[in-house]
Order: sequence, then C-alpha cells, then structure tokens
Amino acid sequence: MDLPHGGHLSHGFMTPKRRVSGTSIYFESMPYRLDESTGLIDYDMLEKTATLFRPKLIIVGASAYPRDFDYPRMRKVYTYILIVNNSVGAFLMMDMAHISGLVTASVLADPFEYCDVVTTTTHKSLRGPRGGMIFFKKDPVLWVDMESAINNAICKLVKLVVVLMKLQIGCDVCFKEGVLQMDLEEHRRFVLYLEAVQQICTRICKHSDI
Repeated sequence: MDLPHGGHLSHGFMTPKRRVSGTSIYFESMPYRLDESTGLIDYDMLEKTATLFRPKLIIVGASAYPRDFDYPRMRKVYTYILIVNNSVGAFLMMDMAHISGLVTASVLADPFEYCDVVTTTTHKSLRGPRGGMIFFKKDPVLWVDMESAINNAICKLVKLVVVLMKLQIGCDVCFKEGVLQMDLEEHRRFVLYLEAVQQICTRICKHSDI
C-alpha cells in the first residue's frame, strides 16, 4: 500500500525523485492505493496493476489504515496473476505488526488461512519485548520450500547470530498473556478501540467531501 494512503515505509515506498526505504533500493515495487471516494483499498485497480507489473510478492499491511483487510479478495488477485502469467504467480504476505493484538483478539480478520507468509513484531499491540516473528506454510508454495528460503534469507542477509534468553522468555510471557489468557474484559477493550476508530472515520467523512 502506498505510504500516503496509509501504507508502511518499509514496503518499498519511494518518491519520483528518491528511493526512501531500503526495500525500494534493493527491490522494484509498485504501490496499490485506496479508492478515495470510499477510503477503502481499490481491489479492482490492485488486480489490474498486479497483472501488468507481475510481482513476485504481494504485501498486505499498513501503518495507518483504520479498516480490515479483505484477505479472500487479495487471494483472488493472487490466483488471477497465477492464471494470467502462465503459472508464474506471486506469494501473498501479511505484515500485521501494527494490528497483531487485534487479530489475536479476533477483532480483525485472521490472515493465516489466506496468506503464504505472515510477519509481526512482538512489541506493539502484542505488548511484548522488542522482537519479530515470521510465520510460513510448511508445505511448498509455488514449488518453493518456504522454510528453507526464509531461513537462508535470515541467516545470510540479517546475520541474526545471537538469541538473548531474556528476550525469549519475555516473548513467552507475552504469548501466554496475550494469546492464551486473554480475558473477556481485554477483548472488550479491543472492540471498543475499534468502534472508536470507526466513529472517528464516520464523523470525518460526514464533515468532509469524502
């Protein structure tokens, strides 16, 4: 998603004059945008753009998009590219770093059924120590062994060689409290948060030209 439309800087954002993020320096990217009349992702235009650009990876996720994502529709784009490009498809990845707590609370839709890869941080709405996680499908996707590909990329490019035990323990506590022991009151707070965001959006739209 394009940064001015609510996307994340790390998803390949660049301006006409400058490649801003590291991902835009090392990879070619094509942003998708919102339908400005509705404030929702323009999935039809996304599909047309993806058919022409032929991406190897479609990234779902944002930093300032106060809506849920239509994962079945994203999967449809994925399937359409697969057919049009003669079985040369794209992987579908969800970066849920900003909303993982809401996904855990079942307030927002679950991306795991539709996405090949799901990434998140542990220190935002999951309320854990600073860290990150990568989830992937164990079975090959588009004839690619995801486990080997991701492990090789992390070891060779990121060079993550030290695991701090206190960080690991902190993540364990985070998962136990945030995932296994989430109570009804906490779930209610997440729901109220989402309702507040929706009310703000409704009022802004009411008093603007949107």
